[in-house]
Amino acid sequence: MKLSNLVCISENVDIDEYLKLYKYVRDNMEHPEWLGTFTKDEIIEILNNGGKIWLYKKDDKLVCSMFYMPVSNESLRKHNVMYESVDTGALGPIMVSPDYLGNGLQLQMMTEFNNYCVNNGKKYIYTKAHSDNIYCIRNLIKDGFVLVDEYKSDRGMNSAFIKECESYHMDINKYYDIEYAKKKLNDYLINGREPELCIKIDGVDYMIIPLKNKISFQLFGSKEVYYDNVDDLFNSKLVNGIVLKDDWKRIEKIWFY
Repeated sequence: MKLSNLVCISENVDIDEYLKLYKYVRDNMEHPEWLGTFTKDEIIEILNNGGKIWLYKKDDKLVCSMFYMPVSNESLRKHNVMYESVDTGALGPIMVSPDYLGNGLQLQMMTEFNNYCVNNGKKYIYTKAHSDNIYCIRNLIKDGFVLVDEYKSDRGMNSAFIKECESYHMDINKYYDIEYAKKKLNDYLINGREPELCIKIDGVDYMIIPLKNKISFQLFGSKEVYYDNVDDLFNSKLVNGIVLKDDWKRIEKIWFY
């Protein structure tokens, strides 16, 4: 299951829906204390102070979510992190409904979270996990997080992690050069990365996603069309008559989703 094929709500999120997913996930955990709890008022306060929730749905069913939280220097120092809070974003609860486990959604959300942090000037991502939550910790390590502290709380032993943001799209302006863009897309294909490169032409948004053995192109909200390689994509006639090798110079905006 691809995260990009789900409906993502990241503005004006219904907190009651978020809490509904939170409760459903927690109620189906063997160790619910691993997730902890939040009240609605606590969530509202976090959102009012720079927090952000992403809530993903499929056919109107709640699938997964993640939570960006601001973090203070005091909290960072408490757990042996010497980076400044202005440079650091915190990954709060990242949840997948028990109905959709096993689809790699947590790691996909981590990639989206990294992109959000980079686009908002963050250099590091800080997070915590219960020390017995091996599945979560394995994904954190796989995503590049490093253990910086272990400490005891009322929920048992917990672990704190930090990672440096993967800033592969920091030089986004370079992508306006067609040869640079093609080279980077080829690199992503080779390395198995799946960044979602978005372009705007004539006020219309499109998305390019390099996969492991193919590359896709789609109008935002429409079905993906797959191509064998980057050259095939750039030379083909796409939706709305676009031919990327000819129309790349007409791009008005480039960004990562």
